[in-house]
Amino acid sequence: EDLSLRLDIGKLLMKRQLVILKVEIRSPELTVIRDKEGRINLESLGKTSALKRAAVETFQHAEGFDFGPAEALALPEDEIIPSFLIQAIFVQNGSIHFIDRSLEPELSLEFSRLDLKIHRFSLSAPFGFFVEGALFSDQKNSQLEGKARILGTGGQFQLSDVHIATNLSQLSLEKLRGSFPLLNKFPFPSAVNGKIQCTIKNLELGPQGLRDISAEGELQGGSLSFKEISPGISFMISQIDLKFKNLSLSSPFEWTARAALFSDRPNIFMKGQGRFDPQIGSIQLKNTNLSADLALISLPQLKSSMSILKNLASLESLAGKFDATFEVSAASKGSAFVSGQGELKDGMVKLKECLLPFESIYSRFEISGPQIHVPEFFLKIGRGAFHAQGKVEDYLGAQDFTGELDLKDIDLGQTIDQTTMPVKIQGIL
Repeated sequence: EDLSLRLDIGKLLMKRQLVILKVEIRSPELTVIRDKEGRINLESLGKTSALKRAAVETFQHAEGFDFGPAEALALPEDEIIPSFLIQAIFVQNGSIHFIDRSLEPELSLEFSRLDLKIHRFSLSAPFGFFVEGALFSDQKNSQLEGKARILGTGGQFQLSDVHIATNLSQLSLEKLRGSFPLLNKFPFPSAVNGKIQCTIKNLELGPQGLRDISAEGELQGGSLSFKEISPGISFMISQIDLKFKNLSLSSPFEWTARAALFSDRPNIFMKGQGRFDPQIGSIQLKNTNLSADLALISLPQLKSSMSILKNLASLESLAGKFDATFEVSAASKGSAFVSGQGELKDGMVKLKECLLPFESIYSRFEISGPQIHVPEFFLKIGRGAFHAQGKVEDYLGAQDFTGELDLKDIDLGQTIDQTTMPVKIQGIL
């Protein structure tokens, strides 16, 4: 909408130095488009097009001037102005819209309500910057501060020592979901909270997109709410603390996390390795280990989250150690795939109607795509035992259960609390 600048005329005339004291830009809009061949629409900036050469030549001939070939106008910078510096650049209420059509479906990102401050801008040396704006939000929720450097004239630049802060509570989930179609392949939260702190040690961008990155960061006090991750199941994960380090494009990065699920304090711990490729829009999680302590589960929270348990008022206590290892891979062109295995050890369930608890619970499971296979499930109640095996097809959708079970020596007289029953039952099941 508006642009103004202040030029130091004295240094230009006396020292042949181009020093712009201040540039102010109000409400600029920039749209960056990457086509299906990987070309970016900014690649032609600074290049002399055929149309521009024709216009210059027409002007020369029409006015009787002879500057020589049009290409001669593109002199090296040091032959025109040896020193070039902008002391300060201020941008208010800007917006950057990035569209990546090389992915299927295309990726669309918008950074709006952008305020930018740049100190001592140069084409040949690093310069500092500070920017804040709205990312996937209707209000400002992100800040970036660091150093930038332009690498030559090929449309490449470098960021270093960049500190990023984002408030997830101000995030618009609809905008996030619309920008990353890849997320539609996973259960999507209905609400998120938390603060992200990230440091980018080095980042290089070129005409073909992201070339290299080295970063680390963390999420503190995070939470995710799911209204219905599958039929009859809704829950919230709270107290999320997530850390990652050595994030790069050349090797896997390491990450750790802890969170509270159906609990008032953290009871889930995870760690693993990840890798992502922005060129094809893929992400992989490998060697992911998950452990949980069932004794820390809040039964009221568990019952309110799972409809199958809401009427099970007799559930009094739980215990057990859960461990699993799994891998996840997803790409913008293709479906998500999950595989892994795990086990539950030393499990215990106490029901009000039973005199004895279900104990020594052991279970082993395997996940492959949409199927969960349980090759072994075992528990004891008194002198009796229960064995089972089975599988669940489409566990996030139709939930088709099949299996086999075997009961042995279940003493009904010692198992069921029959104190208030008008009819007493005895026998071995």
